[in-house]
Amino acid sequence: MSTPLLSLYFELSWSILSTIGAVNVILGFLIVGITTFSQITAVPIISSAAGAIANGLCYYAFYDETYSLKNKAAASVFGDIFWMIQEVGLSFYSYVLLRRILKDMGWKIFNTLFWIMVLSIISIRIMIAVSRAKFILRGNTNLQSTVNNLHIGYFVLIASLECISSFFLLKTFAEVKSTSLRAALKGGLFKYLMRSTEVRVATLALIGTMRAVTYSFQVAAQSATNAASQIDRFAYTLECLFPVVMFIDILASKLVFTTQVYHPTQPSRSPLRGFASYQKQNDWYAATQHSERLVEVRGGRRTSSQEDIISAGPSSSNIGLDGIEPTSLGGINKTVEISVWHSMPARPDNQAHFLTSP
Repeated sequence: MSTPLLSLYFELSWSILSTIGAVNVILGFLIVGITTFSQITAVPIISSAAGAIANGLCYYAFYDETYSLKNKAAASVFGDIFWMIQEVGLSFYSYVLLRRILKDMGWKIFNTLFWIMVLSIISIRIMIAVSRAKFILRGNTNLQSTVNNLHIGYFVLIASLECISSFFLLKTFAEVKSTSLRAALKGGLFKYLMRSTEVRVATLALIGTMRAVTYSFQVAAQSATNAASQIDRFAYTLECLFPVVMFIDILASKLVFTTQVYHPTQPSRSPLRGFASYQKQNDWYAATQHSERLVEVRGGRRTSSQEDIISAGPSSSNIGLDGIEPTSLGGINKTVEISVWHSMPARPDNQAHFLTSP
């Protein structure tokens, strides 16, 4: 009687899913090099790393027969823990944003709902981990139906968690967008933030709903043996690729914000009446020295913008989603320093012509 061949790691889909997570971690550090390390960039990195570890442990728990049952059960439990970190961690992307822009009662309501649902998800995942460990140790196939039923509530809660986070994000961005004409930023930034939030909630809600339906038809533990389980594996692959959407969102928001800062909306006014004038070399030289411009934008129900010229000095720029700071106005606070440099004319003794406003 021939011995059944052991399934090699890279012959299974779990190796591919684990590789996707590892590559996402590398991409995350590249994004950190382009922008900066923050809580926003840490979310997809941690989620991807947890997914890579969980998929690797799944192979040892359910496919590698060289380990004892106790070791396989332990690998299964740790795999469930890392899967929970991967799947719940995706929702912390919205949580980090809302922690910076929500205030007072709005923040209390959201924070309470968020952690109630997170604790519920953790509780269900613990029950799933215990049921799988018993399944491995005892070989009781009846526990598979229990695991399937628990996964239905698990994925529904994950989809609902992202829907709640997106509701508060869209509500806040809509309020800021309505007052953006009075700020130094165009409304395009907030329109982009709203669209990116809609994409995230639509994708995660779709994945959560799809997995809640397809996982109920799971027959064998961690094996795609029928059409429903194969669709579930496809949905989970999309979930593993979702951090890429977050990386694109981080870079795109940085680009959009930079564009809005350097090309702000100017209020409409009548054309300036100009005239030609002459200025002494000393006056012209003083006017062409490098200066630094500080632009502060506050968005919310009560918005204001101010622009001050400060003395010359080292310039810096802090642009990106992580630059959103909490303010007493319950809106978005963004501070950007822009250095403007002027060069000396080739012949400063010549009189300079320029247009000005009376």
